[in-house]
Amino acid sequence: MKGAFLDKKSKLASGLSILAIFGLVAGIVLATGTTDLVSASVTINSYCSFTVSNTAIDFGSLFPGNTIPTDNVITVSDTGNIGSNILTSGSNWAFASNTFGVTNTVWSPTSGTTYASATPLTGTTTDTKIVVTTTTSNDIYYGLGIPAGEAPGTYSQTINVISSC
Repeated sequence: MKGAFLDKKSKLASGLSILAIFGLVAGIVLATGTTDLVSASVTINSYCSFTVSNTAIDFGSLFPGNTIPTDNVITVSDTGNIGSNILTSGSNWAFASNTFGVTNTVWSPTSGTTYASATPLTGTTTDTKIVVTTTTSNDIYYGLGIPAGEAPGTYSQTINVISSC
């Protein structure tokens, strides 16, 4: 009986020793580790950017003196992280040595606006007051008037669509 008691006593002592060693190691780890807070920051810059759905407008074939309403759409889609205002400008129409004015092209935020009621395009950048908010799109419509007596040919023009934030 005395032997059984000693075996239990030694097992208890061994268990307490292991527990004490574990506690000591845990205490050392806890005692040597420190915690400090680090503050981090970032400034995310704003930028406006967009894509244009149609990079070519074909007004078709017209006779001198004819006009067409604002039926030719350009869809502007925001790809930046803030919205933007859409600005527009353009160049004169040209074919060989023949030209006619940029103001013969007109624009509107509404499809089907008559030529006479639409805003003439100019060579100076103009705010259309059309806003494209973040992750959305909006349209700008273009029309055209051909001056009476204009020489026949296939004329071309550059229309600028500009984002401003």
